[in-house]
Amino acid sequence: MGCIYAITCSDRYYIGSTKNFHKRMAEHKSDLQRGRHKNTYMQRVYDKYGCFEYKILESVEEDKLIEREQVLLDRHFDDPKCMNRSPHAHRAYNPWTEESRKKLSETCKGRKHTAETKKKMSDAKKGKNLTRDHIANLIKARHKNAKVYTSDVIFKWNDSTYEIASLAEFLELFGKSSRCIFRRLAANKNTVITLSRVREDTDHPFKNGDKLCFLTSSDTTQA
Repeated sequence: MGCIYAITCSDRYYIGSTKNFHKRMAEHKSDLQRGRHKNTYMQRVYDKYGCFEYKILESVEEDKLIEREQVLLDRHFDDPKCMNRSPHAHRAYNPWTEESRKKLSETCKGRKHTAETKKKMSDAKKGKNLTRDHIANLIKARHKNAKVYTSDVIFKWNDSTYEIASLAEFLELFGKSSRCIFRRLAANKNTVITLSRVREDTDHPFKNGDKLCFLTSSDTTQA
């Protein structure tokens, strides 16, 4: 038998689920005391007040924990006093089964996040440094057909070279309107492309006649 629990501080609260209440609370306390809790908002509240209470709200069968937690999150997440940073219940203690994934998918269909929900999700991600692999995975998720390089890739532009790890880094260097150029280079790696018919009303620095190419580090070494 598992349980739905709450962590409270004055009128603020956090909702979670676990199979082992005492072990999970020990993990929360340890992370908070060391200043490394993944929920940065809850960490700030703890750092300021330091008086959290931990209690069981209800006992629940283990295979129903996530579903029950989701019901409570749907009810409370938009409350400014709720310290949860994600509107979705997640399972930290064991992997999702296909049946569980299907149930959650059906539950979330047609659901639209409110402005308050979007703000809380955005605030939760602020200040986090993404690794190259993380950025690459985000690009793949949003642009299924985009080619992303997580190993070293040298972008050569006329006589200048840049190390590029992803589409995100390319756009940051050369502007959002250079997306099409990136995809041409990704589709023709190791091939020099000479630009033509470049529009002037763009935010990138490229112009007609520029020579561009993607070279891997090994390719560059051999050249």
